[in-house]
This record gives sequence, structure tokens and C-alpha cells, in this order.
Amino acid sequence: MPGRLQFICHGGMFVSTRNQFREYPDVLDVHQMCKLIGIGLTTGYKLIRSEAIPSKKIGRSYRVLKTNVAQYLDVAANAK
Repeated sequence: MPGRLQFICHGGMFVSTRNQFREYPDVLDVHQMCKLIGIGLTTGYKLIRSEAIPSKKIGRSYRVLKTNVAQYLDVAANAK
């Protein structure tokens, strides 16, 4: 449940609060997604290509729904 998360643990560090999520648009580019969850671009593209985070390719760039990022983080946090 995204409503109960205050801090999200990813890769052994706490990266984003719900307030930080609100600062971003509903549809993110890869750079925004990576900044939001505290990962590098290479890892971001790997997550997209592996479909761990669903996305849409528009032209030459990817777009990711913020809700998809939140769902990925919920799954990653619960898997530990």
C-alpha cells in the first residue's frame, strides 16, 4: 500500500518520501525516474528493458507512470 510508506529502502539506502513523489509529474522520463528513486541511468534502463518497471516508448524516449515506479518500490521493499 503506497499510502503507508514514508521512506522507501532501495539498494540498502532510504531514498524517497511520499512528499518527494508529489513533486514529480505523473508521467516521468528516465532521468526523472532515476533521480526519484536514487539509481543511475544504466540501472534505470535495465529496469525498463527487463519490464520490472512498465513503460512506453514514445519516439526515441521512454515514459514511465509515477504509479508504476511506486508499485516497483513496494514490491522491492516487500521482497526483502
